Amino acid sequence: AKMRKRREEEEERRKKREEEEERRRKEREATRKREEEEREKKRREEDEALQRAKLKVKNEEEAQKRIEEIKKKAAQEEMDRIVEKRLLEQEREIDAKLVRRKEEEEREAAAIRMKEDDKKQRKAEEERRRGDEAEKLKEEEMKIENERKTRERKEGESKRKREE
Repeated sequence: AKMRKRREEEEERRKKREEEEERRRKEREATRKREEEEREKKRREEDEALQRAKLKVKNEEEAQKRIEEIKKKAAQEEMDRIVEKRLLEQEREIDAKLVRRKEEEEREAAAIRMKEDDKKQRKAEEERRRGDEAEKLKEEEMKIENERKTRERKEGESKRKREE
């Protein structure tokens, strides 16, 4: 009963951990989508700003400077997106490793429990076997005692007959 209760408690803890991990994963996914939408919106705004800058700026040199700045910014944001994508991939890999490690720990714990159960079962079988051997010895001793008493009784009867 204790083992079953412990297993149920372990199962409950494992379910809670999985639910928490799933909730965190969904939160990260929602945050990533939100940030991606914000970047897309920002990119569109920058594209529009670039177009406005081209139309409004009369001085070609000034327009070129602004265009270069916007391009640099866009390139930096693209680099930032690449870095973030790599970070997300690394995070997914870490999550996968954690899941594999957790599964391995659960398998090891199950193997340990099985070994403990086997050890207990062997011990119980050994106790039963010893009990059976002790019972057989008692029966053997009783049989020998009964044979001795029977032999003594017969010897006593034959002695009495001889005396008569």
